[in-house]
Amino acid sequence: AMGSRFTAGLLVLFPAWQIVTGEDKLGSKAKNLVLLVIGSIVMVIVVLGYNYIRFGDLWNNGYKMANLAHLNEAEREKAFAEGLFNIKFLPGNIYAYFLSLPRPVVGQKWGDLEVLKWPYFRVMYPGTAFWLTSPIFLAVAFSDWRKNWVRGAGVTILIVWMVLLLYYWPGWAQVGSRHLCDLTPVAYLLLLEVVRARGIGWKTKGLVVVSSMINLFLFADLFIGRMGV
Repeated sequence: AMGSRFTAGLLVLFPAWQIVTGEDKLGSKAKNLVLLVIGSIVMVIVVLGYNYIRFGDLWNNGYKMANLAHLNEAEREKAFAEGLFNIKFLPGNIYAYFLSLPRPVVGQKWGDLEVLKWPYFRVMYPGTAFWLTSPIFLAVAFSDWRKNWVRGAGVTILIVWMVLLLYYWPGWAQVGSRHLCDLTPVAYLLLLEVVRARGIGWKTKGLVVVSSMINLFLFADLFIGRMGV
């Protein structure tokens, strides 16, 4: 994970939680923590080496170059005047992750009256809220928080998400949020725990089917010729 994105690398907090709060003896905990730290340091060195080989700079990870490639140098400097992570990006990211929905496609308009045309709704920047495309993950809230590993997973997810909410770039016009892939592995473990404890009823199956159809429709419109429009 650390080799893909910095924020995904924060998932190392989950095994760290397991080690520190586990029931193993102190010596065993220390050994496992050292191994975890060594593995993380090795991965950081690999990533820094990759940055240097590709960009000629240890600290240039390409984030500032790829996402805003359409901006000129002066516009880029303004965009990054306060860094990749800043509290000023919080409101926009809250909107992107929790509130952003497909926009209506207006065919005709007479004053305040708007008549929609096919495909009626369309994904626009910055994409769609996660609960619209992946509502099944809302079930994570019903995890058994009495379990230590579940609490550790929840804390890890919250920390990663808090960092993402401060990131300058929520993504582009996208079905869902690609950045949430950073925390999906741990969230998926919690989802499996809920499914194991509660089972999968017809309502859950129906939710998965409906959300999949919505995703397919939005994806087809976004990436396959805008559905003939």
